Amino acid sequence: MQASFLLEEATMEELLLPLQRRDLCAMRFVALVGTRRKKRRGNSLIDWNGIKIVETDCMLPIDRVKPYARNAKRHPQEQIDEIKASLKALKIFAETGYPFVVSTKGNVIADERYIDVIKDCNVVLQVSAACSLYNKIEKGAPTFDERVATIKKVAPYVPRVIVRIQPYMIEAHREIMQSLSKMKEAGAYGVIVEGMKFAKPFSGMVKIAGDYCYKSQELKPRYEEIRERAHELGLAFFCGENRLRTMGDDMCCCGIVGLNGFKGTNFNLEHLYNGDVQKPTGKMQEAGSARCFSAIFQTTVGNDMLKKNSFADVMSSKNLFRMYKTAVLGIGESKGDCKENENKEIERTWERIKAKMQ
Repeated sequence: MQASFLLEEATMEELLLPLQRRDLCAMRFVALVGTRRKKRRGNSLIDWNGIKIVETDCMLPIDRVKPYARNAKRHPQEQIDEIKASLKALKIFAETGYPFVVSTKGNVIADERYIDVIKDCNVVLQVSAACSLYNKIEKGAPTFDERVATIKKVAPYVPRVIVRIQPYMIEAHREIMQSLSKMKEAGAYGVIVEGMKFAKPFSGMVKIAGDYCYKSQELKPRYEEIRERAHELGLAFFCGENRLRTMGDDMCCCGIVGLNGFKGTNFNLEHLYNGDVQKPTGKMQEAGSARCFSAIFQTTVGNDMLKKNSFADVMSSKNLFRMYKTAVLGIGESKGDCKENENKEIERTWERIKAKMQ
């Protein structure tokens, strides 16, 4: 999740959007770490646990926003139809027993109409909740305590509730540690932890693909503390951080492991690059199945290559490894690394991976 979406998510739900009311139309926040200025270009600053957040022109109380058809303070016919559609979709899942995951930070799922349907579903319910500090920057969304209350109400009716500490912010580590017991008491099965990803660089951050992230060496000891405390409480621990995925109780971080009807794929880069080489399916080995990679091979030569090769071929290629070595394994993350040493590490790691795949 990028910084610009941290608050935007407070206006969205992945299934149950229409019923949720909001107090803010929050589109974009810019975090200013360590600044002491009280004003910036006429916009007010919000203090969030030592981080200053600037209120941009895009973030306005809804009362100051001109009403329009999809304003969160009113429910036009279009939204009412969506409410009906979401319930209808849940009923189909309930009737078929098809496994699925719902991820939300809202409390609509605790409405009796939804509980009446979802109790017959094979569903993993994910609720985004880190700690009460986040209330200051997620205005308009349910508070942390309200989300815990939602978990407590819904947990008895679903196979599993997973708490998403996504995004995890180092500045809130102490409060997140203290919140784990509340999650357990509410009936959560486990937690997923993934560090904040920023759209703009800050001191000490490292660029991973298009995001600026905390360094893995800063995250790892903190994740270890969270994992240890979670296990003490009887909570499962899953790591959504690609570079640290092996820290989790399972490398599938969404919390479906062990549930009847759910089956993830282990033929992915996390498993391949971490030495757990799995066999691809028949479809993955068919020529032309690699065209899902067209977004990262946007040349005529690349497109021709994808037409001729299979998904399994590309997944097992050195070209793809070079693209994702940092995102998955953190190789080259530190700018202080000598280029020669980095290249040696790349070659050593690739040879190890290739040997496993043979």
